[in-house]
Amino acid sequence: MATNGTVSGGISDGVLIGEGGTLGATSAIAIGTKVSATNTNAIAIGTGDNVSGISSGAIGDPTTVSGNYSYAVGNGNTVAQNNDFVFGNGITTNYANEVVLSNLSKDTSVDHPSGYTSVTQATIGTKTYTGFAGTSPVGLVSVGSEGGERQIINVAAGAIDATSTD
Repeated sequence: MATNGTVSGGISDGVLIGEGGTLGATSAIAIGTKVSATNTNAIAIGTGDNVSGISSGAIGDPTTVSGNYSYAVGNGNTVAQNNDFVFGNGITTNYANEVVLSNLSKDTSVDHPSGYTSVTQATIGTKTYTGFAGTSPVGLVSVGSEGGERQIINVAAGAIDATSTD
């Protein structure tokens, strides 16, 4: 079904459908125009997608996913870290273990240039609160960017106590 496509030697299974695609590993899937799935269980669907991460995937036009176990849905995304999930357009990740949602969202900010940060205390008015649980985050969820903030609505209230991470 592929025209002008390339299947690397020794590929025992996989799918290549479309024009000018590349299938480069066992159990890879490349569907679309000039898409590339070059690692085990990689999935590239769209136009110009390039997926080289193990068990990673991209759906959209053109997106690059080189991180392992990472996925991107949308257009013009770049995911080079492991265990990242991107849903939107024009997103570039900088750190592993992230979920980045919506168009042009960022995983960094001026206040947090290295991504997520540990919060060990908070001051409201003159009262300082300490003793928080969950002070060693391993990743982040971003829904916007500086100047492009978004609200999260319809979320239930969390618990506030010594073991809560809400």
